[in-house]
Amino acid sequence: HGRYRRTMVEPLIEHRLLKRLRVAELKELLEQRGLSTEGIKDELVARLEEARSAEEGGGAEPAVGTPAAEGGDAAAVEAPVDEGAPADAAAAQVEEVLEASPTIDPAPTNDSEVFEPGDPAGAEGGEPGPAQEIMPDAADVDVVASEPVSLPSAAPHPPVSSAKLDRARARIQANRHDLDAWEVIFTDAQTRGVPEGRSLFEEVLAAHPTASKVWRAYAEAEIAGDTGGNRDDEAVKAIFSRCLLSCPSAILWRSYTKYMEKTNDAATEEGVQAIKAAFEYTVDTVGEDVESGPLWLDYVTFLKAADPAHVCPDAKAEQAESAHMQEVRRAYQRAISVPTNSIDALYREYDAFEHGISAALAKPLLAEVKPQVDVVRAALKERKKLHDQLIVGGLAGPPGTSKDDKSPDAQAKAWRAMIAWERSNPQKLAPNTEAGEMAHPQLVARVALAYDQALMSLWNFPDIWLEFAAWQESIDHEEAKAVLQRARDALPDCLLVHLAAADLVEARGDAAAAAAVYDAVLGEYENKCATDAAAANSDGAEDFKYAHPPMDDATLLISIEYMRCVRRMQGRDEARKAFMRVRKAPGKRWETFVAAALLEWRYDKNDKVARNVFELGLKSFISQPAYVAQYADFLVGCNDVANARVLFERATAAAGEASAAAAGLGGTDKDGKAAAEKEFWDMFVAFEHAHGTMETMTGVERRRREAVRGPDAVDGAPELITALLGRHSIFNLRPASEEHMRHFARIGVDLAKPGSEDRAGVPAPPPPPRLPPPPPSGRSKKSLKSSGGAPSMTPLPPPDPMITGVVNPRFAHLPRELGSFASRLPAVNMPSVAPSAVDAVMDTLINSDVTAEGGQAIVDAFNANLGGGGGKKRKAADAGVGAKAPARGAPLAAASQRPPAMDVFRMRQAVRPRTDQAEFS
Repeated sequence: HGRYRRTMVEPLIEHRLLKRLRVAELKELLEQRGLSTEGIKDELVARLEEARSAEEGGGAEPAVGTPAAEGGDAAAVEAPVDEGAPADAAAAQVEEVLEASPTIDPAPTNDSEVFEPGDPAGAEGGEPGPAQEIMPDAADVDVVASEPVSLPSAAPHPPVSSAKLDRARARIQANRHDLDAWEVIFTDAQTRGVPEGRSLFEEVLAAHPTASKVWRAYAEAEIAGDTGGNRDDEAVKAIFSRCLLSCPSAILWRSYTKYMEKTNDAATEEGVQAIKAAFEYTVDTVGEDVESGPLWLDYVTFLKAADPAHVCPDAKAEQAESAHMQEVRRAYQRAISVPTNSIDALYREYDAFEHGISAALAKPLLAEVKPQVDVVRAALKERKKLHDQLIVGGLAGPPGTSKDDKSPDAQAKAWRAMIAWERSNPQKLAPNTEAGEMAHPQLVARVALAYDQALMSLWNFPDIWLEFAAWQESIDHEEAKAVLQRARDALPDCLLVHLAAADLVEARGDAAAAAAVYDAVLGEYENKCATDAAAANSDGAEDFKYAHPPMDDATLLISIEYMRCVRRMQGRDEARKAFMRVRKAPGKRWETFVAAALLEWRYDKNDKVARNVFELGLKSFISQPAYVAQYADFLVGCNDVANARVLFERATAAAGEASAAAAGLGGTDKDGKAAAEKEFWDMFVAFEHAHGTMETMTGVERRRREAVRGPDAVDGAPELITALLGRHSIFNLRPASEEHMRHFARIGVDLAKPGSEDRAGVPAPPPPPRLPPPPPSGRSKKSLKSSGGAPSMTPLPPPDPMITGVVNPRFAHLPRELGSFASRLPAVNMPSVAPSAVDAVMDTLINSDVTAEGGQAIVDAFNANLGGGGGKKRKAADAGVGAKAPARGAPLAAASQRPPAMDVFRMRQAVRPRTDQAEFS
C-alpha cells in the first residue's frame, strides 16, 4: 500500500519541498509515472518537477515560507551573460622578462598578454583562435536580473493594527530578532482567529517560516473557521502543503491527521485509504518523536475500527480479516519500539489486542517483545529528561540574542545534548551489515528527526547545519548534499555553508558541482550589481557608467576560493578563465590579482605569468600600499631585488603625484593621500634597510624626509633614532634597553618596525606575577624548639608592580606607573576575565578622586554609612594593635588615623605580657 499512500499524499507536497523526500521516495513517484529513475537526487527532483508541471499545465510553484528570502532557489537566478568568446593567448606575444635590468617588466596591455604564448587562457578545449576578450569590462556587462517570482497568497486581508501591535512592530523595526515582540503579534493572531488574524499569522511566518507552533495555531484556526463556523478547506490544505515537510513536529502532524479524519468518510474504501495514507506518512516522518505517542494511539485506534476490506483492499475476501490483524499488529509493534510518553498505554493496548485474538498465541508474541519494551522504557527516562529542556518549533532567533534558559543559545546547548544522546544509540539498535546498512534505519530516522526538529528554531545556527551534514555524509552522500542545500537557502549570507557544500562535492571529485556552488554566489552578486546600476541610471542614458562600490569581503573570498577550486579540480586553463571572470566583476579588488598570481607561481613555478598578473593589477591598484607590498614580497622571493626597488620607485612617485594633486585641488582626501604617500616611503625605507647598502639606506631616508616633511626639514633626535633602530633591528632584537625604549617612545621615536610583531599584531600582555607562598602557620617558640627547627622568616612582599612591572611597548609613551598598570590589565578576549570587570575598574578610576583628600572623604562616607563617626572613641580592636585584620563590616580607618609603624611604647606594651607569661610556662 506504500504506492497508494504516496499517491494520496503527494498533492499536498509543494514543488520546493520535493527535495526533502528521500531518494527511494522520489524513485517511487517517478516509477508511478513511468519515468526513468536513473541519476542523482538533484536529477530525480528536476525530472519529477518537470512531470508535475506538465500535469498541472503550468510552471513549478515557487518556494513559499523558506527560511531564506522567499523568491526561489539560488539555482533559479540567471547567470550573467558571457559576451564574447574566450581569448586566444597565442594571438599576442609577451615581451621577454628583464632578468638583470633594474627596470621592471612592462605591464600587459590586454588579457591575452597576461599568459605566455601558447597557453590557452580561456579558449574552449585549448584550441587557438582569434584574439578576443574573455569577458567585457565591468561597465559593459549586461547581466539580466532574475524576474521577480510571484508567490501564491491567500485572499487579501485588511491590515490589522492596534496600539499593542504598533508597539510590537516598533520594537521589531529596531530589532528584528526581538522574539518577545513577535510573540505579542502571534498571541494577537490566535485571539482574533480567521479571517481577521490571517495577516498576522502570515506576518509572523514570513520571519519565522519553520515555527511549527505558529503553523499549528494557523491551521487549527482555519479548521475552526470563522465566527459562523464556515471553513475554507482550500486554505487549510494550502497551509499544510506549505509547512508539513519543513516542520517535523508530531503535534503539528497530528493536527493534519485529525483534519484528514474529519474530512474523509471512514465508511468508504476511498476515505479509509486516504486516512490510512495520511497516518502512515505521518508516522514515517515523525513517528520517532518522543511526543508521537498520541499519534500512534490514534493510528491503531483507526486501524482497529476500520473495515478490514477497506484497510486491505488487495487481499481476498476470506483473507481480509487476517491481513487486517497483521496491519494492526505491525502498527503496535512499531509503536512500542519508540521511546514515547505513551509507551505504557500502547503496550497495554497491544497486550489486550493479542489476548483478544488468542491467549495461547499472545504469550510467545508478548514474551518476544517484552525485553525490547523494557529497553525502550529505560531509554524513555533519559530521553524525556533531555526533551523537557527543549522548545520544539519555537520562534527562531540568531546566536547571542539573550542569555535566559529559553534563549536560542540555551536551546542550542540543550539540542546538542539531545542529539548526542540520540547518536549514542541508547537502544543498541544493530544494523543489518549483510544488507549493506551503515546504521539501523530506525536510528538514522531518529537522529535525522532530532536534527530537523532542532533546526526548526535554530536555523540561524550554522554549526547545527554543518554538524547535521557531516553526520549525513557518513550515512548518505546525497542526503548530506540536500542538508547543505537547505542550509544555503536558510543562510544565504553565511560563507561557511557555501564552502562546506563545495568541499563536500569536491571531495567526491565532482568538479562541475563544486564550481556551481561558487558560481551561484558570484551570479547573485553580479545580478545585484546589475540591478544597482540600472536603478542608478534612472534616465536610461546609453553611455552611463556606474561606479560600483568595492566588492564586499564575503564575495571577494568566494571569488578567490572559486579560482583555487577550479585550479585544483580542472587545471590551469579553467582557472585562468575563472580569474578573467572575477577580474571583470564589478567592484574588483587587488586581492584577486594577488591570489591569481600566486596560483600561477605555486602550481606551475611560472614567475613570468605571475609577474604579468601583478603588473595587470598594478594598473588599477598602484595606489594601494598593501598590493605593492605583496608584489614586492613576491619579487624578493624570486630573488629579484632590483625590480622590487624599481617597484617602490614607481609607487612612491605615483603616490607623490596623487598627494600633490589632492593638495593643489584642495580635495577632501588630501590627508588620506598624504598618509598613503608616507606609508609608501616607510615601506621603501624598510625595504632598503633589509636589502640595500648604507648608501641606498641613507639616500632613501633623506628622500623620505624631503617628501614627507618638506625639503628644508632637519632630522632631530627622534628621526635619527628611528632610522638607527630601523637599520639595526632584527626579529625582536633592538639595539636599546627597555629603559631607553620607553624614553624614546616619550620623545616621539617611532618604535613600530615594519614587518615586526608590532605590525603583525599586538603581543599578549605579560602574565601576572606569581604570588609569594603563604606564611607558615603560627606556632609557639616551645613547639619550634621541640621540633628542632628554626623559625622560618616570612618572605618579603613582592616589589611594587607599579614601579618594577614590565611595560608593554604599546604603553611606553605613557608615564611609567600608568604604563605598568595598563600593561597588567587583562586582555578583553581572556576567557577567565569578563570584559565588564575591566570596564568597571576603568570607570571607577576615572570617576573617583584618588587624592589624599578624596581618599579621606571616601573613608568618612563609608564609616558614616556604618554608623561610626570620626569623633567616637575607637575600641582597642579598631586601633590596629595586635589585630590581624578588621572585622567584616567594621569602620575603615584612614591612613592618618593609624598608629605609627614603629611606635616604641605600643611595641613594649605588646611584648611585656608575653614575657611575663613565658616565665611561668
